[in-house]
Amino acid sequence: MKPSHDFGGRQDCGRRPYQEDTFQIKAIAAPNGEPGGLLMVLADGMGGHRGGAHASAVAVQAFVQAYAAAASEPEASRLERGLMAANQRIARDAGADAALRGMGCTLLGVSVTSAGVHLVSVGDSLLYLFRNGELKRLNADHSMAPVLQQAVLLGDLTDEEVACHPNRHALRSAVMGRELTLVDLRREPLEFLPGDKLLGASDGILTLPESRIVQLLEEHNGRTAEELSSILVEAVAQAGNPHQDNVTVMLAAAPPADAAPAGKSRFMPDWLLPDRNVAEAALRRLLQPRVLAGLGAVFLIAAVAFGLFTGRSSEQEASGNPAPAADAPPPAPKASEAPAQREDAIEAKAQQVRDGDKTKEEAPAAKEAPAEGEAQPR
Repeated sequence: MKPSHDFGGRQDCGRRPYQEDTFQIKAIAAPNGEPGGLLMVLADGMGGHRGGAHASAVAVQAFVQAYAAAASEPEASRLERGLMAANQRIARDAGADAALRGMGCTLLGVSVTSAGVHLVSVGDSLLYLFRNGELKRLNADHSMAPVLQQAVLLGDLTDEEVACHPNRHALRSAVMGRELTLVDLRREPLEFLPGDKLLGASDGILTLPESRIVQLLEEHNGRTAEELSSILVEAVAQAGNPHQDNVTVMLAAAPPADAAPAGKSRFMPDWLLPDRNVAEAALRRLLQPRVLAGLGAVFLIAAVAFGLFTGRSSEQEASGNPAPAADAPPPAPKASEAPAQREDAIEAKAQQVRDGDKTKEEAPAAKEAPAEGEAQPR
């Protein structure tokens, strides 16, 4: 069975004496003898040398087996079954061996078929799309990083404080044989167009800024996916991080074409589900006077995403004020409005978002075998 896309993978231990990452890239069977697709699975283990390595290995194995067994189901359901099987396998092994209790892993499962790209993700492993010189992350970040970045944007922390924060690498969700608190599952496929590249990686790649990844992919355009994977891993090693974590890179490349197929967009997709913390910070920026000109349509979209639309519509009806049209610009801020009053409005709106989503907040899962619900640095 020959996949229709070029693919490759590479990993390195970094400065660790052992490897806790596990990955597999497998061809997917296609009907009627057509070129098949790809399944890419990556797990970044936690729980010490034995526990982390074991967790990532059995999670990937269970995922691949469950995905294959569900061949007749929709693609998103197959990925979901893979994730559930991985979580159950970790629960079983941890329950049978006291030395493995508290182990866990991140998990990234990506399928590329004729319909496009589907994904399921838990934790902080990354999936990027590289298209037309742009790099965009496609999956949500379940580490504490978005929470801390929100605190910076709201003025509660500084960039310097975040850089040395003890929980900056802690996970809010991980595959540990427990209830999964956060899962990024995409049921609608993303188009995978000629010339596109998918890059899956463990968080060890974060040693490289995104601009450096883009530079390397552009400089070595035309290389095979296997060669590009090696180039990226070698660049991480050359960066000289004295605390470099394990790093794994998986790459799939669609065959190039002179032009995109008719009707296919060449713009980057707006495919990332709104993370509560990121969206709250974005809302704060939108409320600044210099961007109020475009607030009307943007806020309607953000309100639907956070479940606020119904409540706000009810308030408008009760007061006799109809909701503004989506294309109607909001009123410009009053010239007499004091900066302090604008800041109060910003804080009040941010608090409204926080209060409206408290029921979804979960205690972060730890990287190194914590008590359940207790955040620990990675």
